[in-house]
Amino acid sequence: MKYVTTYTNPDADGVCSSLAYAFYKNNVEDYKPVYFGKLDNETKFILSVFNIQKPQKATTLNPYKKVVLLDTHNVEELSTEIKAENVIEIIDHHIAGGTPEKFVNIAQFQNEAVGAVATLIAEKMQSQNIEPDIKIAGIMALAIVSNTLNFNALSTSQRDIDAFSWLNNCVKITDDLIYRMFEARSIIENKTTFNILDNNLKIFRFGDTKIGIVQVEMICPQRIINRHNFKSVIKKIECERQLNYLYFTGIDLDINKPFSTLVYCNNQESLDVINKVMGYNYLEKLFTINSILLRKTHFVPKFKAFFQ
Repeated sequence: MKYVTTYTNPDADGVCSSLAYAFYKNNVEDYKPVYFGKLDNETKFILSVFNIQKPQKATTLNPYKKVVLLDTHNVEELSTEIKAENVIEIIDHHIAGGTPEKFVNIAQFQNEAVGAVATLIAEKMQSQNIEPDIKIAGIMALAIVSNTLNFNALSTSQRDIDAFSWLNNCVKITDDLIYRMFEARSIIENKTTFNILDNNLKIFRFGDTKIGIVQVEMICPQRIINRHNFKSVIKKIECERQLNYLYFTGIDLDINKPFSTLVYCNNQESLDVINKVMGYNYLEKLFTINSILLRKTHFVPKFKAFFQ
């Protein structure tokens, strides 16, 4: 048995790609998709639309000794149930921010700069003339739309567009469905501020510097910052995770206006650092950038270059 999984508290791309890769590989071997942590509302929406069962929630009862890891190659993002030495294959699309040296037993390591890992799985299917059924095609297509922010993210490549087009021959994805998917992603009323921030946090180490970046993609991310306990929770996470710097980035998915990125710096020192790293000149700890900036695509490479 080989387990297909992604990082803890995964997004739609990681979960849908795990299901798709198991579909792809189960023609020849036994692959089981599993997930750690919690599924977000957008992922649940996608799976419900196509009436496909979610992966099995991982438990401590299973020996995860042969693991295929998707959508990450950073040990900081993994459950403690996964040992780095048990990862035998990695498929990722994040060039920066990983710890490839930790995975000493991988036989295959694919890491290519496209907008979604689902694109890489679709390409594998195409190369083997494997046509997915309508359910698998549907969740893969929406995963690509989700991760590329409807092809508006700067990380979007022609390969993403081509993969989506191929999948859309099997299942038709409408604009209305995409809008409803983004609406599902934006539901936060039943979540605590801590859960929202902590579940969307990723931690990166650059030498002795430990940086946390919370990335939230939703309609009107200002709703999170407006919560009465936002600042206190940010400080709590910074302290508990022993971070040198912590940033919140909120990408506004309101399709009725141009996409933008809201950035909040936890303190003056964090603001000074991001101004130096990114070449900004902002005076306030909360500012808006009139474009989509993604954590691993735009911020992490520059932080890495600055601190290393």
